[in-house]
Amino acid sequence: MSLSTADWHQRYIQQARWTKDLRQKIFSYPWFINSQYVIELGCGTGAVLEEIIPFHKRCLIGLDIDLDPLSFASTSNSSFKLVQGDAFITPFSTSTFDLSFCHYLLLWIENPALVIQEMVRITKPGGWIIAFAEPDYGGRIDYPNELENLAKIQSNSLIQQGANIYIGRILKSLFIQAGMTEVVCGILGAHWSVSNQSDIAIESQVLLSDFNSLDKSSESMSLDRYIYLQQIDQRALQEQTIILFVPTFYAWGKVNKP
Repeated sequence: MSLSTADWHQRYIQQARWTKDLRQKIFSYPWFINSQYVIELGCGTGAVLEEIIPFHKRCLIGLDIDLDPLSFASTSNSSFKLVQGDAFITPFSTSTFDLSFCHYLLLWIENPALVIQEMVRITKPGGWIIAFAEPDYGGRIDYPNELENLAKIQSNSLIQQGANIYIGRILKSLFIQAGMTEVVCGILGAHWSVSNQSDIAIESQVLLSDFNSLDKSSESMSLDRYIYLQQIDQRALQEQTIILFVPTFYAWGKVNKP
């Protein structure tokens, strides 16, 4: 089962909640407040852009290579401009934006350094670039212990889909290699509380989608095996004993160029 655009929108909203505290902090920084032209690369359905609107009354643009999420975003909000384009070669002139950012994008990029270089190109000298969230599945922690097998299924699926599951740990070095200064890097905080049924349903949909994308040539990837692990997962959720921690890195830096 593949997820619909509406399903993905709910997933993007969920991911935006995970990083909301970080954005709320950055919204108070003078360099954010003074940014007149802002772009999100890989904006999807506009879940993050929608949150920025109350804090930003100037030019706000979202770029994505996929037309479906852009069409979805255009029907729900007209407060930002949407552009279909490739993050490797954006249709913008050099030094156009005061602030360029992405959110769970570089995970899916084969050569993230090139996308970061493009963000540097389209950002003005003295402007800023932010990667709000890039996960590192290599440091994932699951409990109960049986769920480590479910984690392997998901990680293998992400790899087969072209994801770089270790992007988080190299994020800071990518920013520095791109020539940025005043680079700040960290890991999003984690806490565990009772999940609502909506979040549980979204997680289940994403896991099933990842499973269906997987090459199930081995017995360990059989549907029966997946269902068994899902039952453990659901029971742990109901008992509120589940721990799922994927270290998720963020970084921002200042653009310095002639």
